[in-house]
Amino acid sequence: MDRRWLRFHLFARQCPEAFRDANLRGRYLETSQLAASYTHYLDTLNGQRRLDEIRRFHSLEYGAKKERILALVESTSN
Repeated sequence: MDRRWLRFHLFARQCPEAFRDANLRGRYLETSQLAASYTHYLDTLNGQRRLDEIRRFHSLEYGAKKERILALVESTSN
């Protein structure tokens, strides 16, 4: 499957009317943005480093996952 197509349908195509509750809509939007950033970061890693990162990431709680993604985005933008 084409990665661009998959990314678009997973992350870029937003459907705000899908959730009537503003809080729920905001949470899904935030999660989608975080996931897009993280998958872009994963694409920069070679196979072994990607596997190690995914294993490390999987063991984290949600708050720690969010902090990790934000730190990675900040470090790659500098």
